[in-house]
Amino acid sequence: MTGLFFFAAFLSLAVMFWPYMIPYSVTVASAAAPDASLQFLFYGGILVLPVIAAYTAGVYWSSAARFARRATERFLNQYIYFPCKQLMAMRHQPGGRIVGPMSAGEGSPGAHQLCRHKKQQQRDRGFR
Repeated sequence: MTGLFFFAAFLSLAVMFWPYMIPYSVTVASAAAPDASLQFLFYGGILVLPVIAAYTAGVYWSSAARFARRATERFLNQYIYFPCKQLMAMRHQPGGRIVGPMSAGEGSPGAHQLCRHKKQQQRDRGFR
């Protein structure tokens, strides 16, 4: 809201002094560059701005892919690899029986085997 008020005040000041850029000495027409210079800048901008936009988009998409891969690795480390290490540590402690779906019985795969299976799946998919 403050920005709107500032813009309105600046606009009203410009309207009050309209033909002059510097009151009573320099007009807008006399301060402007020659027509040839303005045309050169206009057509140069038409040619150069799409190139800059394409370059920026290319850099953005290549960086976005890299950051997405880092985020995926961070997710895997936080929710897949680190909990598996915790489960393996619990499994190897004396009396560290894991209660839950990972140890349904003596014949079922333990935490170590399940974690190894998850890691192998992630490697097969190309995450590591």
